[in-house]
Order: sequence, then structure tokens, then C-alpha cells
Amino acid sequence: MTICLTLRRAFAGACITLVALCCPARIHAQQASSARKLDQSAYLHYLLSLRYATDGVPEAALHEAATSLRLQAEHNPSAGLAFHLITQQRQDTHIHLCCFQANVIAAQYSPDGTRILSTLDDKTLRIWDAATGSALFAPMQHADAILAAVWSADGKRIVSSSRDGKVHLWNAETGKPAREPFQSEHPITHLALSPNGETVLSSQQTYVYVWKTANGEVVSPKPYHDDITALAFSDDGKYALIATNDDTADIVDPVTAKRVHRLAVGNGVFHASFSKDSRFALTASEDRTAQIWDANTGTAHGAAFKHAAAVADAVFSNDGKLVLTTSFDHTARVWNAVTGQAVTASLIHSTPVSAGGFSADGALALTQARDGAVRIWDVATGEVVDTPIHVTGKNSIAAFSPVESKLLLASDQSVEILDEVPSEQPPSWLADLADFEGSRSRFDVSPVQNRAAIEKLRQAILDSKDTDHWTQFAKWYFASPQERTVSPWSSISLQSYVENLLLINTQQSLSYAEKTSAGNPALLVRIAEAKKKLGGIK
Repeated sequence: MTICLTLRRAFAGACITLVALCCPARIHAQQASSARKLDQSAYLHYLLSLRYATDGVPEAALHEAATSLRLQAEHNPSAGLAFHLITQQRQDTHIHLCCFQANVIAAQYSPDGTRILSTLDDKTLRIWDAATGSALFAPMQHADAILAAVWSADGKRIVSSSRDGKVHLWNAETGKPAREPFQSEHPITHLALSPNGETVLSSQQTYVYVWKTANGEVVSPKPYHDDITALAFSDDGKYALIATNDDTADIVDPVTAKRVHRLAVGNGVFHASFSKDSRFALTASEDRTAQIWDANTGTAHGAAFKHAAAVADAVFSNDGKLVLTTSFDHTARVWNAVTGQAVTASLIHSTPVSAGGFSADGALALTQARDGAVRIWDVATGEVVDTPIHVTGKNSIAAFSPVESKLLLASDQSVEILDEVPSEQPPSWLADLADFEGSRSRFDVSPVQNRAAIEKLRQAILDSKDTDHWTQFAKWYFASPQERTVSPWSSISLQSYVENLLLINTQQSLSYAEKTSAGNPALLVRIAEAKKKLGGIK
């Protein structure tokens, strides 16, 4: 890499090729499209920053990101790298939900992003405050292993099923049962709850049931020839969607489960969902395609989105303008939902890509592969904005908040929330801040960059009345440790968060508290005393 740094001044084009050889394989496919949007020299420094970050050399990565941003700030994924590296160097903490004594099967945000629902292998569900990481109610108990759980669109109810055939309806605002559970003859593996909470759509292998939550009435089961793979309600409650392995997907009347339209899918359907405006349905299929369908006519809308292998997942962005597909061919791709044209080059993983999603504003996309690698991509450039996150438990989950720049990660006995880069164009001062943070490391022997300029920036930021995300980020960075929140987009102070963990007073909560309090001697003394009383220190 030192050779490359020396040669780049004279042989920029050759150096890009050399960097591509030592960076992830996706760079070859991306280079042409990225060069059209990003100055070649700026792109080179972005690649170097990504390489250094991947190799665990954050100081060099920050300096390269700063150089790239000075050459071109607009549409530069170096802003994302700088954001994550600065955050990690300044205060490498974030919200953990505390504490789990069982393994997490699933975790999902409420529709308004304020709560998180966890499903555990000890036959319980639990609702958490997404801002503080605290449990809101006592666990919601099943008598057998839980198979599925979903929110209603208004976030007021939750429906869950278990291996004993019971389907429970819960009041999500109290954590209490909303009525007596329904009993089915066989275990229910897929669930969907109508937006008004009045109807539950459920499936057991090849049968679909409709349950009326008011009186427990069951509409006669609708049989299919092969297993049900997905159920969904449109947000307006007008339609429901049933996908199967029998090469079909049906749009049905949610009251009667009678078919309104049969979608002519070419092979087994792995995933199906509606757009937020309820006008369109989207299917991901074993026939190597994803397809948009007009929900009112059942006809294909535009050309299919094609991959080289089966498409595992396909999702709309919140505004319905983009589609993200993930495939067994080890790639994902972002498409224009209106024109059907690719927005990005192939987003490459080393194993099949099983799931994906968009951030609330559609500026970022996440992809999750079979090996547990989660990557975050800038939709405008098709480039990664952070090093891969490895979530390698038996049931690993990655999902964006529906309303904020936050990422939910769950695996084994851990659920955590990470902050993501703002979607606004980066300010001119971000390069200076990246250089400054890179030079603050005790491993970097170069002089601290322009202290006077950084002090001037600090004062300007703390005096600023601006409310954009980058200014909020800088205010977090320059805040004193006593005033700083757990992470840039957290609303709870580090002090309050640690106090909550001390109140829980378990080995797990105290370990979280200790990690979060690094560099705060007063808190560390209190945590050590608490661990001693708990028996953690002999």
C-alpha cells in the first residue's frame, strides 16, 4: 500500500487498478459507474480510505477520506466512512437492549420506530424502548415455541403464533393480551395483521385462515397446492397478498380470502409485499426475477428485474420510487421502480444475499448475506459507506429504522442499534474534522492538524442554531463527556444510560455499562463496586 501511495501522484490510473486488486472484488464492477459520478482522484482516495478502514487502520482511513472529500464532497461515499470512523474514534458506544437470558429469534421496529419487538427462544416476546434500550413491560408469554410475530400498521397491536397452534393478539401499548388466543388445528408459520387490527391472516403449510379479532370467527381455510411463503396486507387494508411455492401469488379480499387477482409468477415466490401507497405489489421469485404488479388489475407493471440466480428478497423504498433486489447469485441491486433501469451496478457479496432494505429516506440500502456480512451502501453512488458488519448468530437480523438513520442488529443474545450517516450532502468542515480526529490517535506521530481552525469550528458549531443532521453530529462530537449522548442520534445521555444499566444490576448489564463508560473514571468506580457486590470480583 505504501508503494501505491507513492505512485499515485504520477500514475493515478494505474494506481486505481492496483488498489482495485487489493480491495473487495465488487470494485471492478463498480469502477466505471462510480467514475462518472465521482472525480477519479477523489474515488482513488475513497478506495484507499475503505482499504485502510477494512485493515483496521482508522487514522490513515480518516486522512484519505478527508483528502477525497476536499477533492469532491458531492455524492462521495467517503462522507459515510468519515462519519463512522469519527464516531468510533470519539466514543465507540451505542444502545444495547438489556438484557437477554435467551436467544433472539427475531427483532423488528414498530411502524413509528419508537419501540422494538423481540422474539426469544424461551417462548416469550418483549417490547423495548428504542431510545433508551429499556424493556417497557413484562415478557409476553406463550406456552410453546414462538413461530411468528408481527405489528399492526398503527403499532397498537401485535399478533404472534406458537408451535401449539395458538395465535395470540396483544395490546402493544400495555403488553397485555387483547383477547383470548385463537386455537388452530396445526401450527401457524406466517402471520399478517390488518392495519385496523380487526383481521388476522395466517397460514399453516398449504392452508390460509382468516381470523376476526372481535369475535374469533374463522373464515373457512383456503387450500393451496404448495407451501405458503409470505402473507401481507396493503396499508389501506383493501387487499391482502398470499405468496406460495406453487409458482403463484394471489391478491385477495382480506375479509373473505377470495382471490381478486392471480399474479402470473414464473416459479416459486420467496417474498411478496405491497408498496406504501398500496398501489403496487412486489414479488421475488425462484425464476431469477422480481416483478412489480398493479394491485388493482393484477397485471405486470414494467419489465422484470433480472438476476443470474433466484431472487431471495425484493423491497420498495418508502416513497415507492426504488426497488432493492437480493439474490442467490451473490449480488444485490437497486432499480428505478418507474423505468425498470438499474440505479446501481451489482452490489457484490462473497455468498448468496438473503435480505435487504432501504433507510427511511431511501438514501442508503443494506444487504445481508448468508455468511452474516451486512453491508451499507450509498444508493446514489452504489458504494459502501462503512466496513462490513458481521452478524453471525443462528438467527441474525439487520433492519433500518422506519423513521430515523438507525440500524437494528440482532443475533444470539444481543440486540443493538447503530447510527447511520446523514443523507444530506456533507459540509466543508467534515474533511477538517476527519483529519483532526485521525491525528488525535496516540498511534499517529504526525502533528495534530490545525488546532486553531478546529477550535474555531468547535465554537461555531456549539453556537449554531442549525438543526441539520451534520450540525447535530458535530454538536455531539464537541460536547463534553458529561453532556454527550450515547451516540450521535441517541436522545439519552451516556450518564443516564449507564445509570439504567446499574439499576438492572446483572453481569450482562454491568458489562455493557463498563464498556460504555470507558474513559469515565467516576462511572467505572461505581460499576466495579456493583460488580463486586454481585460477585463478579473476588
